[in-house]
Amino acid sequence: MGAVAERTEQRVYILTADQEQAVSRCLSGLTLTKLAEAMSNLNRFGGFGSPPCSVLWHSLSVNLLVNLWHVSEAAQLYALLHDAHETICGDVCRSWKTDRVVERLLQRRLFAHFGLGSILPDSAHD
Repeated sequence: MGAVAERTEQRVYILTADQEQAVSRCLSGLTLTKLAEAMSNLNRFGGFGSPPCSVLWHSLSVNLLVNLWHVSEAAQLYALLHDAHETICGDVCRSWKTDRVVERLLQRRLFAHFGLGSILPDSAHD
């Protein structure tokens, strides 16, 4: 398996073969149940939130808010998965993020894995 490239925000990010293998292993056999379990084990803000909040709890809260707008099932799934990439790369506080390209690449791969296209513009992630 060779390197994988993706163009994002006028930049190209290339995953090394090792990185691509690691992502492929994470996605292999991944179900929503397994993903939810992983999200429940990952704290936001490096565990320094008060009170502590898991990525799953946050994603479910976002989904509840989105449901108030009576949106499509696909939009609800996007809400649930919007931070799912953190199960692969970890949660990093926004002020410490130096390159969001990898984050977006992983997010798009997870969306595709669960049958969603990457219809959200890059600005929707900020």
